[in-house]
Amino acid sequence: MIRKAGECDISQIAACEACCFPLPLSARAIADMLKNPLYLFLVAEDQGTFAGHAAILFTGETAEILSVAVLPAFREKGLATKLLEETEKQTFRNDAIEMLLEVRISNLPAIRLYEKYGFEKIALRKNFYSAPPEDGITMRKGIKLP
Repeated sequence: MIRKAGECDISQIAACEACCFPLPLSARAIADMLKNPLYLFLVAEDQGTFAGHAAILFTGETAEILSVAVLPAFREKGLATKLLEETEKQTFRNDAIEMLLEVRISNLPAIRLYEKYGFEKIALRKNFYSAPPEDGITMRKGIKLP
């Protein structure tokens, strides 16, 4: 199940961020973002248990996917794909025409998932990431209007 996150999800999102990323968002940052209408957090649940999340920033015609994270115990169940599907629905509902994201060049499973879902590599960003330093790939997917 994919749903919009609320205040009750802040600690679980922060814990998921800490588990999945070297520079995670803090609980305070997540709380502040939840109050801002430009941001949307989605939560993935597996049989009622928090399993992952996605964070999106809407800027005009673009939805920037800030993070997609699934806890290790829940990987390989299609939850990241379900988060991307709901992200695309929300992008359309917010009148955006494209989704953008950044991914570490070494994160081959994520790159394969994004490509399978229709994202295309559009740029290489030298030294985009820190902790550890690494290049990033910018990926884009256009939203088809009905």
